[in-house]
Amino acid sequence: MGGVANMAFTGTNDNPSFTNDGFSMLAGAVLAIKHFNERNDSAVEELHHYMDCPVQIDIDNSLVFNTDGSFSHASSRSFFQSKDIPCAMVGPFSDFPAVELSVLAQAAQIPLVTARSFSLRVVSDVYSPFTSSVFPDAVASATQVVTFLQHQNRSNYTALLYPLSDVGFQRREALGFELDDRNMHWMSSAYTQDASMGYVSTSRSYLAAMRAIKNSGYRTIVIALDDPLVDMQPIADAVELLAMNRGDYFYVFYDVMEPSHVFEVENKNIQKLLFGAAWILPLSEDIIMDNMFWKSWTEQGQDSVDVLNALNPMKPGEEGYVFANSDFFQIAEPEYGSAYLYDAIMAAGIGACHALEMLGGTTNGTLTGADHNEGIRQSEFRGATGYIAFGQRQFFLGGARKLGTSSWGAINFLSEEQDWFDIPDMVFPGTEWINFVPFIFADNTTSPPALLRDLPEQNYLSPALRNLGFALMGISGLSAVCACVWVFVCRKHKVLTAAQPFFLYIVCFGTLVQSSTIISISFDESWGWNEKQLSQACMSVPWLLSLGHVIVYSALFTKLWRINKVLSFSRQRVKIKHVVGPMIALFMASIFILVLWTVLDPLKWDRRELNEQTGESIGQCQSKHIGAYVGPLLAIMIIPTLLTGLMAYKTKDVDEAFTESWWVFVLMLVQLEVIFVSAPVIAILRNESTDGEYLGFVVLLWSFPMSTLTLIFIPKVLAYRRAIRGVDVNQQPKRGEHKGTRVSGMEDIHSHSSEPYRTSSVEQSSWAEAPSSTVKVGNGGFENEFSNRSAHSRLEAVPEVKESKLASGTRMEAACYFGEVHGHEQETRRISDEPRLDCRMTADDNSNNGGVVTHDSATSNDEVAEFATSNGDSEELEPDEIEPETLSQSMREDVTLTQTQQAIPDEQVNKDRVEENKSDQALPCN
Repeated sequence: MGGVANMAFTGTNDNPSFTNDGFSMLAGAVLAIKHFNERNDSAVEELHHYMDCPVQIDIDNSLVFNTDGSFSHASSRSFFQSKDIPCAMVGPFSDFPAVELSVLAQAAQIPLVTARSFSLRVVSDVYSPFTSSVFPDAVASATQVVTFLQHQNRSNYTALLYPLSDVGFQRREALGFELDDRNMHWMSSAYTQDASMGYVSTSRSYLAAMRAIKNSGYRTIVIALDDPLVDMQPIADAVELLAMNRGDYFYVFYDVMEPSHVFEVENKNIQKLLFGAAWILPLSEDIIMDNMFWKSWTEQGQDSVDVLNALNPMKPGEEGYVFANSDFFQIAEPEYGSAYLYDAIMAAGIGACHALEMLGGTTNGTLTGADHNEGIRQSEFRGATGYIAFGQRQFFLGGARKLGTSSWGAINFLSEEQDWFDIPDMVFPGTEWINFVPFIFADNTTSPPALLRDLPEQNYLSPALRNLGFALMGISGLSAVCACVWVFVCRKHKVLTAAQPFFLYIVCFGTLVQSSTIISISFDESWGWNEKQLSQACMSVPWLLSLGHVIVYSALFTKLWRINKVLSFSRQRVKIKHVVGPMIALFMASIFILVLWTVLDPLKWDRRELNEQTGESIGQCQSKHIGAYVGPLLAIMIIPTLLTGLMAYKTKDVDEAFTESWWVFVLMLVQLEVIFVSAPVIAILRNESTDGEYLGFVVLLWSFPMSTLTLIFIPKVLAYRRAIRGVDVNQQPKRGEHKGTRVSGMEDIHSHSSEPYRTSSVEQSSWAEAPSSTVKVGNGGFENEFSNRSAHSRLEAVPEVKESKLASGTRMEAACYFGEVHGHEQETRRISDEPRLDCRMTADDNSNNGGVVTHDSATSNDEVAEFATSNGDSEELEPDEIEPETLSQSMREDVTLTQTQQAIPDEQVNKDRVEENKSDQALPCN
């Protein structure tokens, strides 16, 4: 039976009592062989059960060799250089040679018992069915690391620094599995190590790996090292360069080495890194207490020393050579790995005896490698490192040491004045972590770092932008209030009377509602609002925004629709109640959808993490089925907008005193441009920047009410000032203000620039005596008085031929014309080379300062028309009524045209005209 010991020598020393890890582990192997062969149960009680077992370990024929470092292939070379294939292999104490030897063990069909290996490949039933390990593997180590973190209240935001190696990946996966199982956030950063130099490329350097951890903001850092003596210094230098050793990080090392060796290197950066850190590792019972292994160690005499020196593979003068004096076992304490190699030897020997027992003595004293391997995995005993048993069936790790069979400790690194380190926390099989003395952290206190991570970027709304939003909202709100007050103060002036103040009040109120939406989007957790308050603010946004928009555009539409009905000859009184139906319907439809949304699926405040590693998050208003409500709500908001545009188009030829058609077109264009600019900004920055998204919303919510107030009220203010000064810049005739068309009571509004019709003294006297038709504009919107009285028309020849065409499609009850009638279209027939007559129909109201409505037309000498007035009593209308037959582009009078059924000779026309001039009487149109 052969044995392999890990002889990773690192230096020489002339002190005969000096030892190193490899030599100390060889001493543990010598002690184990002696105890097994003698069946000395002082350290392993189970040995007395195998007194009759014929198995002996032939120490004289055992091969001992040095692994020559973790990355060499010395163990493989030594195996092939041996003359005979051993019956079993024991050791080594590092992962790389353990993986190599596990492959050779499977090829040779002999068992291998490693003293230490984190690699799961080594103990896997698939990859290494002939290998077992007495050292806890990566799964067991990860479990204890995570439970220790929870024991220290470091229950979240853990970063792992690991090497890009086979074992490094396994450690990462094992630790990640444990962290995920406990719902702990974690990240990992890897470095590469050059086997010859210990340094790496810049992309995967120690510095780059540590910088990635710092950028994550995680304050608990677990470091897994393949070779601590090589990796520790560059990591410590990187930590110093990044200022990560100032007491605000908690470092936990995830590997095994003798802690005292770290401080043998005189490096201040290493000492600063380790001070207050923890090193989690399994503890052998010889460290925990003065157990039988420790006692047996100190009882060894010269015979054991002679065997130890004889088995030493190093030659005098070679680096790492150690010679043991006779008092070696009394002076030199066993190093960390000695007890694990002791148990590995015991496992190989007891396994052989157990295999013979299972076979029932049918082997004639010989064992196959497979039988021996099965005996090892089935054996159980209490050794120097605790209870030894193999197999983790749930992970198919038949050669792994069973979970919960080892004791663990947390080494607390301290200063030189504090004797370098202590073991304040331990966990024993079947127990949780127990604190014996206070743990000292990097700030030299017993309290861990206050933060588990850097305060992550929460994308809170910046105070400067919030103040800007409130300032803009204040400007908008104050403008709405000022506009409303101005309308109220000047409501009796003809400019405001014609503009229908009632609807202007509604527009002001709608803009005030729109701008108040800025309040709802200007708060987050940084201003002390809780989730419930923020959720209520979220739900108020669609209420204020949609209702404000519907109010504004519904008011504008109703206002334009009302004036259009007045000018449509519909012969009906137009009160506000006659036109507010659509406004109320749209308003109620909006409220219905908003109520459903609020009750069934309200918007709620949700803070969503943007980056799992850095913890950056952003707060937003969210709803599960937001599209089901936003779609119909947008449709309702678009309806009054389109209707307003349509009605503005229909009233584009109406005098600006009564309508805002041009400014409505400009308003819609401006707001459409604002949407085109703001909507993409909001969509792009929604998940990126709270400030950017907020700024986009503020621009939108401020531009809409301000553009409405500016384009609707500023023109009226200017018109008011012009009316006060008696200035009129309107040069284009429109409905309500045409050449020869006046509205009684509106003389202060219109100062006609065109020359009025010239009339003869005969006509003036005739009109003065005639009854008239009057339209009176009152103070309360349109307070109207319409009197259908008698009207007289006069025909006067003009020196030029003119052509008059009435508006196509205009509804007409009566018109003064000559030509043919086609439905509602009237067009004057042009008579070539014949003199034209000016058909002037005049309505005069003696009771209203001579208000006159006139219209121009023409006729030829070949045609005659009779005009008759529509007689009736005057009718007083209530406030907010508008009588329809007023203010027309063509002549809109309550008159009836009767066309002569037969042609009248020209001489009769001339005769009639002469008679008219003589009698100064008007021809009736009836």
